[in-house]
Amino acid sequence: MTHTTNNDKSHKMKIATAILTTIAILCACNSHKPQSTNAEAIPVGDIPEDSTIYNPGVLIINYTRTDSVRAAMFAQVKQLNAAVIYDYDIIDAIAVRLPEPHTLSATNRAIRTLKSIPGILNVDRDHIAHLDTDR
Repeated sequence: MTHTTNNDKSHKMKIATAILTTIAILCACNSHKPQSTNAEAIPVGDIPEDSTIYNPGVLIINYTRTDSVRAAMFAQVKQLNAAVIYDYDIIDAIAVRLPEPHTLSATNRAIRTLKSIPGILNVDRDHIAHLDTDR
């Protein structure tokens, strides 16, 4: 009888250990919290860009490749005090870095300004892509 009782206790301990291990793994996988910001340091209505989704202050500008469109685009980039960080060869696009501060409202103003140029096809914030290695 004692042997059976010890086996029952051992079996229950294994089950409890397996359950606790599973819970610990699930909690570890779901415990990532986005970074919080100091609300006092940020003026109301001027929220910084989420640097976990976007490359802060970087825009990708797609355009119709003509000399006049390129000239107007580069002139506007200069007027925004932005810097061209990449001129793509295989697609008609450039990447620019806006001046500090990289706030959402400042970025959106720059996007609207650049989109207003005839021949600009798209202006978007530079998305950060994460590879999913679990698949």
